[in-house]
Amino acid sequence: MAKTGTVGFRDNKTQKKVSPFIGGADGDWLHIEGMHMGETGSLTKWNGMDKIVGLIESQPFPEAPNRITGLFVANPSLGQRYVLATGLTGVHKLDVASGLWSTLQTGRAAEITDFSKMFMLNDIVYVFDGVNGNVQTNGTTLFNLGIVPPTPAPTVTVTVGGVITAGTRTYVVTYVNSNFGYGVQESNPSSASLPAVFAANQQGIVTIPVSTDLQVAERRIYRTTAGGSVHRFVATVANNTSTLFTDNVPDANLGIAVERFANGVPPIFDTVEVSRGVLFGTPRLTSTIHFCANQQPHALHPSDSRVLNQNDGDSIVRIKELNGDIIAFKQNSIWSGFGDDRLSFGWDRVVNEIGAVNHHGVIDFVGRPVLAFTSSRGVDIFNGTSEQKIYSDIDPVYRSFSGG
Repeated sequence: MAKTGTVGFRDNKTQKKVSPFIGGADGDWLHIEGMHMGETGSLTKWNGMDKIVGLIESQPFPEAPNRITGLFVANPSLGQRYVLATGLTGVHKLDVASGLWSTLQTGRAAEITDFSKMFMLNDIVYVFDGVNGNVQTNGTTLFNLGIVPPTPAPTVTVTVGGVITAGTRTYVVTYVNSNFGYGVQESNPSSASLPAVFAANQQGIVTIPVSTDLQVAERRIYRTTAGGSVHRFVATVANNTSTLFTDNVPDANLGIAVERFANGVPPIFDTVEVSRGVLFGTPRLTSTIHFCANQQPHALHPSDSRVLNQNDGDSIVRIKELNGDIIAFKQNSIWSGFGDDRLSFGWDRVVNEIGAVNHHGVIDFVGRPVLAFTSSRGVDIFNGTSEQKIYSDIDPVYRSFSGG
């Protein structure tokens, strides 16, 4: 590859070879959507990249040093496909049609020991690297994954001239991202206001917070009925600038109850997998698997996690789907997931003393319903219930990739 400071990638149907350091030494390998090269224990150099015919060389990569740490081709259901790339300190988009780069995010902490993982769901690309906050983009704008609840709590002043009946009520507020078009993303609610005591035929003037998060486009206001404890929908404030709202909604006209806990912000994930619309993720060096609401990677309930034996001194290396189940690899054990929803999800340990040494070394075994992985003893396969050491099919490929 020419060392010109430009980004290039090619497809020869078997392997795609590019330099992770633009202008770096030939023979280096770039991480591509979940896998990367140049690290002991890696099994594959490519996973999921759509074919891009020929060699694409564009403007210089818009970041110095010119190092790409992740690459993903997005094929939205509407609009043109594009390439999303992470560098050491930013997230960038390559327009395939024009060959031009644009920058979606800067100021990320440099992650030099690992590479970004990306996937697409509902036309949104989600980006994880285990160090920086998880982010999401539709190719035009980029936002944090999840919304921090509003602070401070709303305050309420009761005035005359309304239709609200006598009684004591409290209010909460949520932040809403309605920018992506396929559905809203809502935060957990703020703390409740101090009790507001209404006389008959009054209304409430509610002071609400403004978010500094650029993804917040709206606020939603909820309140209790007289003497009640459940906060129900009052109205949407369709901006993130107004600080006052006049509430004159009778108790009988209040809407659905606020979701109190299920819209929490996911922790920073290092390894992720999507199965049946559910995002499963694990923070770096932990034994905990978190899972988000179906089709809602931004929403995490505090109860939606499972710990896989935190006392064994081992952390989760990789989570991967196999035959519809979520498999968790530690370095010294393998766990098989079960259950159909957030209430029934769980994991059983099915293999002891053998696991994956590298989260980039767990891959689909093409043509067989098994996973191949690098263990402390070499290359193994796992069929969902047991593991087996193999030699003939994968070892020569692994050795060629590793230079052995």
